[in-house]
Amino acid sequence: MIVVVKEPYKGAKIQEVQDDLSALQQKCFNTWYHGTTPKRCEQILSSFFKPQIGTYGKGVYFSSSKEGARVFGDCILAAIIDDKDIDYSGKRQKGTKAIAVTYPSGETELCVYDTKIIREIRY
Repeated sequence: MIVVVKEPYKGAKIQEVQDDLSALQQKCFNTWYHGTTPKRCEQILSSFFKPQIGTYGKGVYFSSSKEGARVFGDCILAAIIDDKDIDYSGKRQKGTKAIAVTYPSGETELCVYDTKIIREIRY
């Protein structure tokens, strides 16, 4: 199930949204950030991510930080992804749903091959 949430929830307080996010993260869900243009952001929110060719193949690319994602655009989307679906070896193998590559700077790039593992998108 994919839930798109434009923060804050209608009628919810900011703290409730943050508490929700904290609860998801404690269940081994991680938040990853996708930077894009405002126009593309609206397209993603209405029709979801479309994989693109990149350094690690055709996928949807995320950063471990908002600052890293901002390099690609001012509209930052936060995606909740279950850690069990991510291969941290940095090498794609048959059946790999996503790979994460950590750079010497400490920044981690995530390439999601199977977009079904994206549990939630927050704007």
